[in-house]
Amino acid sequence: NASQLNLAGTGVGSFNDRLREGIMGGSPFGDPRTQGVLTGLFFAPNGFIEQGTADNQRDRVMEDCEKVIAAMAGNLKEYRFINRKGFSTPGKDAAWVGSNVGYAAEPRETVNYVSAHDNETLFDGITLRSAPDVPLPVRCRINRIAVAVVAFSQGVPFFHAGDEILRSKSLDRDSYNAGDWFNRLDYTGETHNFGIGLPSRDKNGDRYGYIGNLLGDLSLRPGRDEIMRSDAHMRECLAIRRSSPLFRLRTAAEVERRGTFYNVR
Repeated sequence: NASQLNLAGTGVGSFNDRLREGIMGGSPFGDPRTQGVLTGLFFAPNGFIEQGTADNQRDRVMEDCEKVIAAMAGNLKEYRFINRKGFSTPGKDAAWVGSNVGYAAEPRETVNYVSAHDNETLFDGITLRSAPDVPLPVRCRINRIAVAVVAFSQGVPFFHAGDEILRSKSLDRDSYNAGDWFNRLDYTGETHNFGIGLPSRDKNGDRYGYIGNLLGDLSLRPGRDEIMRSDAHMRECLAIRRSSPLFRLRTAAEVERRGTFYNVR
């Protein structure tokens, strides 16, 4: 059974959905407006869905922060850090005891990502989750920070095509058969695919009630300046990662010896 937990020690990598869930919030099977660390949980609630009291959200955002810490340390199950309660905890108990957030034995066994070909693009996911009063430049900055977290984490970084140019599929969560109209990539930055129409009803019809209003607001579509700024940012992140082996540690022992997170309560 090639599950994440069973792959530890084999040298085979698996996609680290814990990082995506911590950064973005929710899961592919829940409401796509559920918020996470970067998308506004506790700090900028969107009000679209019920996410609990302020105290509930504060607890959850701190749990999500521990998922991010574990991921940046290679998602190693035995890597120890100081958790939000001030105790030394292994990655396998990040967020809560028995969570299995950290499951890898070595950094190469985790593939870190925040978006992939399945579900919404990174920019679209941020658009769905952001509070209405979050301005477009801030949404674009959230996109860049998410990319940076992946770039600077131990393990294998994975980027979805277009993360660097704020790619949109007009909120389509399954564009496999959507053709070039929704899947288009324009690396010149002259065009952007947000707000080009409603995605297919068969995959997205149950969400028309709220995605239609978003897609009709073209103030949420990035212009060329933001697109090019994000492209340059991705190149900078990759150059930094390549500049030092400290961003590409090969063993759990190296990560344990060289990596420290200061969890300020």
